[in-house]
Order: sequence, then C-alpha cells, then structure tokens
Amino acid sequence: AEHEFRTLVKSNPRYAPSGHLVYAVENTLRAVRFDPRRLEVQGESVAVLEGVLTKALGASNFDIAANGTLVYVSGSNYAPRRLVWVNRDGTREPLPAPPRSYVAPRISPDGSRVALSLRDEQSDIWIWDFDRRALTRVTADPGVDYHPVWALNGHTVVFTSMRTGADALYVQAADGSGTAERLTDQSNQHTSRSVSPGGSEV
Repeated sequence: AEHEFRTLVKSNPRYAPSGHLVYAVENTLRAVRFDPRRLEVQGESVAVLEGVLTKALGASNFDIAANGTLVYVSGSNYAPRRLVWVNRDGTREPLPAPPRSYVAPRISPDGSRVALSLRDEQSDIWIWDFDRRALTRVTADPGVDYHPVWALNGHTVVFTSMRTGADALYVQAADGSGTAERLTDQSNQHTSRSVSPGGSEV
C-alpha cells in the first residue's frame, strides 16, 4: 500500500464521493478505495477510463465534481513521433529511427549522436547513433528521467531525474554502462538545460 500511495501522490489524485481515489497512470484513470480517516488505500486499484491526456511529468487532465461527475481531456501525450534532421537551407530528412514518443533531443558535441527522452515506456534517456542507425537505452531506473544534455567530453550525459522524489541532476555514461551518479542533493528542484562553455556548470 505504501508504494501505491506514493504513485497516487505523483499522479494528481482526486477523491470521489464514492469513496475512491481516482488517479492517472500514463493515459489511464485508475480508482482505488480510500479511507480518508486513516489515510489508507484499501484493496487493489482498477482501471476505469482510458485515453485521458497525461502530461510528460505525470499530471493528468481530469477533475471530479462534488456530485461524482468526471470531466477530462482526451488524447495522448505519448503519441509516436518521427526524428527529422533539418539542414540550414530548410531541407528535411527523416531519420530511420522508429516512431516513438521522443522529447527534448540534444545533439552530441561531435554531431554523431542525439540524446533524448522517451515517454512511451518508463520515461528514460535514450541515444540515437547516426552512423550505426541504432537507438540505445541509457537509463533504466523506474523513476522519471528527462532533459538530457551532453557533457563536453561527449562520453557522459547529464539529466534530470525524479527517482528519489524531488527533481535532481544525475550524470551517467552515454553508453549506459555503470550507474547514474547524483550531482545535486538540495531539496530544491533542479532541471538540466545546458552545460556551460567551460563544462563546470549545468
């Protein structure tokens, strides 16, 4: 029940008059019976509605009125997308990468690879290699990993992760080897956007 409750907190739950907490997992609304006096979930959750628009970080677009009426925005934030290379003259060249829910692409310093977030599995960091025409997974933690940026050496990727609760910065080898090293410990939210020219700041 403890793990279930942590999941509910992350996905914007609403308390329904029926005595259930309703929350979203990806694009599906789920409901679980909830005791408001003990602040405890009871039993297993069940899926009640699919196709609800869910934002990249887990917030879902729905609400429940006092009489139990539910309103929601339909759609998917995880729709497949194509990677496209655009030259300076505006010429567009689709890349042979499979359609996936790509987010926040960042080209490596030597231009040979692109790091990006994928939202259709466990919100991890992946890398597309232009020469090998291969998509390789870098992170595999159950937490949400996003906004990859390349270190100047081109061998490591800095990214934001929610794996320990609050957003913090991590660094990991671009080939996915080893484990991710946490860079920030403060309770404030940190988001990776770019690396300074000297490589000492993110």
